[in-house]
Amino acid sequence: MRSYYDREVEREWGRLELVTTLHLVSRYFPRHGHLADVGGGPGRYAVELLRHGYRVTLVDLSPRAVSFAEGKLAELGLQPEAVLCGDARDLAALPSAAFDGALLMGPLYHIVDEDGRARAISELRRILKPGAPAVVAFLNPWGILHAGRAAEGGVRGRPLRGSGGVRSGDARRAGGDGDHRSKGLGNVLRLAEETCELPQYRDATEHLHAVVRKPTQLG
Repeated sequence: MRSYYDREVEREWGRLELVTTLHLVSRYFPRHGHLADVGGGPGRYAVELLRHGYRVTLVDLSPRAVSFAEGKLAELGLQPEAVLCGDARDLAALPSAAFDGALLMGPLYHIVDEDGRARAISELRRILKPGAPAVVAFLNPWGILHAGRAAEGGVRGRPLRGSGGVRSGDARRAGGDGDHRSKGLGNVLRLAEETCELPQYRDATEHLHAVVRKPTQLG
C-alpha cells in the first residue's frame, strides 16, 4: 500500500468525496478544535480543515504523500500542528484523548485482517477526547463493509453515508471542457453533497462514510 500511494499522490488529491466529507464535518464536528487526519494522504482534507480554522495533525503511511502534503501546505501558507509518516494501526506518536475530532478516510480500505482493523479503530478511539466525533470511510462492497463495522473498537456510530451521494464516481466523469466542465463539476459536487446522507443512495456509491463518536464513558 505504501508504494501504491507513493505513485498515486496526484490522483488522491482530486477525490470527489472531499465535498461530502466536509459536509459531514460541518454537521457533526465542533466548530473549533484539534483534528487528526489519519490516512490524510497528500493533505487535501488538511488544507480545507485548516482553512476552516481547525488545528490539524496529518498522519499517512506514504512518505511521498507526506512530503507532498508538507509542500502543498507550505505553498498555501497553512501551518498544521504536525505532518507525520505513520500507520493507522499504531498511532503512538499521537497522545491519548487529545483530539476534538478525526478523519479515518483511507486505512480501512486496505487493512484486510480483522486484527488490523480492530487496532486501527482502537487507536482512533484512544486519540479522541470523550464524546469526540470521527468520520470513518469504508469500501462499499457489503462483505468488506461488514468486516469493517464488525471490529470491536468501542466507538458508537450513526447510519452510514454515501461519500458520492447519487453521483457515484469521481469528478472526472463530469465531462466537457472549459466553462461546460466547470459547470458540470459544480453540479456534480452540489448533488453529491445534497444526497450523501440519503439512505436510498448508499448502494450507488463506491465508498461509505460512518460518523462515529467516542462515548463519554467507556464501559
